Amino acid sequence: MSLTIINHKNHKIDNDLSLKLENAFNLIRKVENLGDCSVNLKIVDNEEMEDLNKNIEIKMRLQMYFHLQIKIYLRRSQTN
Repeated sequence: MSLTIINHKNHKIDNDLSLKLENAFNLIRKVENLGDCSVNLKIVDNEEMEDLNKNIEIKMRLQMYFHLQIKIYLRRSQTN
């Protein structure tokens, strides 16, 4: 069992917060009967979170576009 905390741009988190996160991880692991497992937790700042959201939004738009193109293609092929 382990909890690995990764900090963006080397931001330091204090020991109290680190201990609380470890306790929360252990509680969830116990309640969910996860047994021996590992979790990586990355703490990001606003800038990185905004970049992640933009990337996800772009991927979602592309998926919607291609899904629509496939539907159009299938409809056209059924009418021919």
